[in-house]
Amino acid sequence: MSDNTLNPQERELFRDNFRKFPAKEVEPHYQQWEKDEIFPRELWR
Repeated sequence: MSDNTLNPQERELFRDNFRKFPAKEVEPHYQQWEKDEIFPRELWR
């Protein structure tokens, strides 16, 4: 049994935002990070 505290609308909003994060925060910088061989710690916070 799940202790899900989000209602279906809140859960869908969370999932939508979670899917958008990489496109907004990672993808624009990915090539440079690969070139520099780094991965910013800030992304884990």
